[in-house]
Amino acid sequence: EPDPVLGWRNKAGAFSWPGRGRDRGRPIAMNFWPGGLRATALEPPAGRSEAVVVGCSYAQGWALSDSDTFAWQLQERFPELGFWNLGTAGYGTYQSLLALERFLPAQRAPVSLVIYGFIEHHEVRNVAPAAWIRRLAAAASSGPLAVPYATLDAEGRLERHPPESAPHWPLDDRLASVAFLEARLAEGESGGARGGQRRAVAEALLEQ
Repeated sequence: EPDPVLGWRNKAGAFSWPGRGRDRGRPIAMNFWPGGLRATALEPPAGRSEAVVVGCSYAQGWALSDSDTFAWQLQERFPELGFWNLGTAGYGTYQSLLALERFLPAQRAPVSLVIYGFIEHHEVRNVAPAAWIRRLAAAASSGPLAVPYATLDAEGRLERHPPESAPHWPLDDRLASVAFLEARLAEGESGGARGGQRRAVAEALLEQ
């Protein structure tokens, strides 16, 4: 579902669909607690030192039943800790940091461990070039999707930017020439300087 800061987050609720391939005949069940947290146990952990998992679909456990996710299995293996899974499909380092910054102040128990599931494409997602925003917009089923991103200023300091949506020119859904020009202009504005900063931006985000 849309989120004004994160761009989007997991929608709370229980979701199930038939398994495919090796999961054929075994329904996939994905449960999300309030706030977009993927379930790590039958009930949310309480009264224990906490561990937090952040990252993208790999951390979330996309297309896996709850008990097959690594966060659930860590909860079973280390019951003295309470595991919370903030992993969300499509997130990079920046959105993972934003989700963590929102989550931590609301916790009563101490957070003793944060696990960040990094993949190399997070470097691209952090700076959100137009091609990535268009790709997400095409996959979104809940309406227009916006992506927050980060850059570095002239002094190398991290700058945070609010969610940005894909451009939408009149007739871009009817005329290929309009859609082509729209895409090329957006890629030129976002792909050059922002794309060249992706490794440095990722490093700065990891430090924060």
